[in-house]
Amino acid sequence: MRLTSTDGTEIELRPLGYQYPGIRTDEPGDWDANWLFIRGEARPRDERS
Repeated sequence: MRLTSTDGTEIELRPLGYQYPGIRTDEPGDWDANWLFIRGEARPRDERS
């Protein structure tokens, strides 16, 4: 997902995968299986980092 403000500043978020990919979600309340690793990148409008 990329969000861009009216002044050109951007932030991009990408899911990389699940933190616990081996957990089965057979039981209600097994929320740990839904945790994601997210990569984020921000770019100011003048391209400074």
